[in-house]
Amino acid sequence: MTIAIDPGLHMWFALFLAAASTIAFVREKLPIEVTSVALLTSLLIFGQIFPLPDAAGRNQLDAQALLSGFANPSLVAVLALLVMGQGLIQTDALRAVTRVFNVSNKKLALLALVSVLLFVCVMSAFMNNTPLVIIVIPIIQALAVSMGMSESRVMIPLSYVAILGGMTTLIGSSTNLLVASTMEELGYEPLRFFDFIIPGAMLAACGFIYVLFVVPRLLPPRASMASDLAGSQKEFVAELDIDADSRLVGEQCLDGEFAALKGLNVKLIQRGGHLILPPFEGYAIEAGDVLIVASSRETLAEMLSKHPGFLLSEEEEHFLEKHKQAELEKEGTVSETQTAETRVLAELMITPASRMIDMSLERANFHRQFG
Repeated sequence: MTIAIDPGLHMWFALFLAAASTIAFVREKLPIEVTSVALLTSLLIFGQIFPLPDAAGRNQLDAQALLSGFANPSLVAVLALLVMGQGLIQTDALRAVTRVFNVSNKKLALLALVSVLLFVCVMSAFMNNTPLVIIVIPIIQALAVSMGMSESRVMIPLSYVAILGGMTTLIGSSTNLLVASTMEELGYEPLRFFDFIIPGAMLAACGFIYVLFVVPRLLPPRASMASDLAGSQKEFVAELDIDADSRLVGEQCLDGEFAALKGLNVKLIQRGGHLILPPFEGYAIEAGDVLIVASSRETLAEMLSKHPGFLLSEEEEHFLEKHKQAELEKEGTVSETQTAETRVLAELMITPASRMIDMSLERANFHRQFG
């Protein structure tokens, strides 16, 4: 079904979609990919119902026209470069390079940082800036650690210098490639490699000085998630299920605490259908009890490292003992690292766009996905 309408309405509809998609991208109530697919779907449906014919009578909003961008050679080239850059990161191929920049001298680290940023600015003129930034990120992180500087204060400058250098040549930016390809399709003379290098270089030089001396002073030092978690003293709540063969069976509360659970704040004991609330003076832990405890990350990790049986099933505990015995017979000693690999205590954060929201661990197939 097609309906002929005033071409001006196509313009207003396009402006409406542009405004709606911008708001959706900024607010991020929906994942970015959902917004993008919804935008493309709206255009496809609108173009099918309300065609926009050209002089030859061909619909300019048909599926072929709207989807042709996915077959653009420039876009495919950009995606291929992204795959190559991500491959270098995932295979840890840059480990040897990043070790070179792990210097203890802060002055040398600062000099190396400026040199790397200058290198990125120049090289981004001759290769796509996105994979270049991906490749250099580990090096910048190593230099920031060497200087004792927050990584957040050098990541934005890295992105900016890549953009500044990329705008000086045709292949330096994916947008340059796409615009040049579109101009050629429309019948214009294609852009040449160095057509705009003079004004681009002037702007890049001014921008580089600004990024180097001004931007880091404006950016706040943000703590990384790892350091934030490591230094956090917030309490975590854990559940200890007491089996019949547990070492905690018979443990009594004396002077307000259980000796085997020193450092853990016992909030609640669930025994059968009853809830036992503190104080627990005179109570003894029985088989089948469920203990709700609260503790800091360090205390909880220390407790579980000393008494792994608290969270291990009987079969897993036997396996751990066999593993230790086998290592003793083979090498005569068992390292702490080998023992720790059996169980790892971790804090995981579910992001707002995660597919695991409202799913149980079993339904999310968590163990199979992440080991």
